[in-house]
Amino acid sequence: MAGEIQLNSTTMATESSGSITAELDTIRPNTTNGSLTLQGDSSNAGVTGLTIDSSGNATFAQTISGGTIGSGVVFPAGKILNIQFFSQNRGSSTQSIATNNTYVNVNNGTNSNALEFSFTTTSETTKIYTQVGLSAGGNTNARIYSLRTIISKDSFSTTVTSTATEGLYVNALYTTNYNNRQNIMSLFNVDSSSSYNLRIQGKCDINLGSLIIQNSSNVDLLVLEYK
Repeated sequence: MAGEIQLNSTTMATESSGSITAELDTIRPNTTNGSLTLQGDSSNAGVTGLTIDSSGNATFAQTISGGTIGSGVVFPAGKILNIQFFSQNRGSSTQSIATNNTYVNVNNGTNSNALEFSFTTTSETTKIYTQVGLSAGGNTNARIYSLRTIISKDSFSTTVTSTATEGLYVNALYTTNYNNRQNIMSLFNVDSSSSYNLRIQGKCDINLGSLIIQNSSNVDLLVLEYK
């Protein structure tokens, strides 16, 4: 026989076929500064699943096997929050960046437009680590060239440069092999939930030679977001 428990004409619990359903607005321990424990049952033995201490902090004792972490959850500093990967293929034209000691945008290999990546940071992100891989090398006379990445929120009307401003210096060693894979690693301070554009720049640092950006090759971007 089903039954129910009421207090001041308000139903607190109902029973049906041995199953009890409680209807409560607030649950708290009956001891001052005590903790509240929620348990499951394993062969008539209690198994703690959740404990809430006197400050309201919740501790899960078992595996959380389902659900979604909401966008409003705050993660501790130093944790990777999101990973993004992008890849673009440069067109059929190589790019030659002559010695002028000034950074020049790496173009898309189809026309003179800058090769550009776009990405959006998540709600808790304050810093990003980027790693760009591309095929490039110096011509016969080139010894030293450098590559870097820059980012902007405003289509580069306002440019935010990397904290490692010059990016990664690369010694071309007089090579004519433009298939050498170069990696450019940078750190940026960013705003959460914002859209950014990223460009690659290069320059040749001696009086002779050029930096060559290989044609028909993939340019890859890895973005690690953290707090």
